Amino acid sequence: MGGNQHGINAVEVEHLVVAAGFGETQQVLLQDVSLAIPEGKVTCIVGESGSGKTVLIKSLLGVLSARPGPVAGSVKATTRSGTRVDLLEGLAAAVEQDGQGGVRVADRWYAAWRDRLRPFLGAQWGFVAQHGARALDPTRPVGHSLLEALERKHDGRRSRQALIPEACRWLERLHFQQPEQVLALFPAQLSGGMAQRLVIAVALARGARLLFADEPTTGLDPEAQDALFHTISALRAVGLLETLVLVTHDMELAGRIADVVAVMHHGRIEEVMRSVAFFGSAGPRSPQGRHLLDEFRRLSVRRDDRNRPVGEQGVPRLSVRGLQKHYEHRRRWWEQKQCKEVLAHIDLDVYPGEIVGLVGPSGSGKTTLARLVGRLTLPDKGVVRIGSRNLASLSGEALRRERRNFQVLFQQVTAAIHPRMRVEEALRETAVHVMGLHGAEADEAVERALDQFKLTHCRMRLPGRLSGGECRRVGLARALMVQPVLLVADEPTAGIDASLRATLLDLLVNLVRKPSGPAILLISHDRRVMNSVADRVLRLDHGRLVDVHSDGFMASASTGDRKSACQADRVQRGHG
Repeated sequence: MGGNQHGINAVEVEHLVVAAGFGETQQVLLQDVSLAIPEGKVTCIVGESGSGKTVLIKSLLGVLSARPGPVAGSVKATTRSGTRVDLLEGLAAAVEQDGQGGVRVADRWYAAWRDRLRPFLGAQWGFVAQHGARALDPTRPVGHSLLEALERKHDGRRSRQALIPEACRWLERLHFQQPEQVLALFPAQLSGGMAQRLVIAVALARGARLLFADEPTTGLDPEAQDALFHTISALRAVGLLETLVLVTHDMELAGRIADVVAVMHHGRIEEVMRSVAFFGSAGPRSPQGRHLLDEFRRLSVRRDDRNRPVGEQGVPRLSVRGLQKHYEHRRRWWEQKQCKEVLAHIDLDVYPGEIVGLVGPSGSGKTTLARLVGRLTLPDKGVVRIGSRNLASLSGEALRRERRNFQVLFQQVTAAIHPRMRVEEALRETAVHVMGLHGAEADEAVERALDQFKLTHCRMRLPGRLSGGECRRVGLARALMVQPVLLVADEPTAGIDASLRATLLDLLVNLVRKPSGPAILLISHDRRVMNSVADRVLRLDHGRLVDVHSDGFMASASTGDRKSACQADRVQRGHG
């Protein structure tokens, strides 16, 4: 199933069952999953948020946060010596069914599973998480992780000083300029694209030939996405990366890079097809595959109800004048501080009933602008007004009351959700402590939010057991529950499948139509999102705002260059 033309598969998964939970009883998450990962090919796993894509690859790698993981089926892999082994063989004896859809796992299961995986992790299989910077130690320079990987590859026979030239060569392969200086940087000093490329370098430097990547392009600007794509293509061309398993919601990326496409739905593999057939005239066979592809294509269509004149709707909900911000930083504590200007004289108005899009390369200052608008940091110069109120003049209780009128949804949504607070409790906290509701009114507000954002099925889950898309929906639900007059949303659709993305965009458009609905400042790298819902698109470049017509933005940014690149990629891979 899904194998290559020579019948050689790097990993074969057959009838896999994955369970997770707390205490003695675990709940089944994946049921009867079968998937062959062809050697030397790119396999893209697509599906709705919460369908089990990340659970599948984390289970295969033994890094699923909620134990136990795979409890039935087979996972066949080849060792470096060429021996074919079933990593789950004989482990079924440690698993007992509880008769209620769950399983109990004996203690010896964990030790056996770790022992089976040890020869593969790092040495043969690598993993790139959705947010690369989280895989790096924030207290150490990034060179520490890369040199540590090289040390393990050489079994400690070479000193770290002797491995620096090899580390620099890996950084050059991943298109880093001045690699010796990059080794001295800390993770916080890297952009999103740099962090993702560095994590790939760490995985491949250890010697991995099979790379599992979970949404590696989430939150990256189009330039960084293209750079990462071409980096992967170049690594495959020279044989440094043989096999790639890519979890993605970006159907455009899947169309460019995939050899095989696997569709997941409700914890099962619905279908596996060659990419040329999946995205070609034949199209997906399964209803879920057709639904995902149709919803993705629908995002490219401009909504007629958003084509209307703006700029004469009375008092703007958000008014920014002369905003300036700079940061001081230094690489080492003994060096002199350097001043970096992030925003230079920003003027911006967002009117009632308007969705204003904000784009720009990584590091251009978009999130800094969001923090300034949300009064989470103060500008060096300039004024931010919500309605007629100057935020700089407010403090204490007055500022807390005003905060209800404007909400900021950041890209790292999990940072705003307490890790020990279940979804229902997080929504109730907003209803009680922000909206001032109690009793039946609070219950009604929570139920309405759960239903509106399709979170009913995960109401009792902790954030650690939510998918990326589910976390983002929780954050958006909390922000919109309080009915703000202004919403600043930083990448609200990142990591969300096309179907859910379209649903959330419909929700935002319907909200701004209402007389009491919020004005929205929408920060996104997704060109289709901007084309679909934005009234105006502004580009932040070198600290200044530039107007971009949304239709022209979409036409110049997507269908031309990317379509040609996609066709060239297919010809190079022999798809014709």
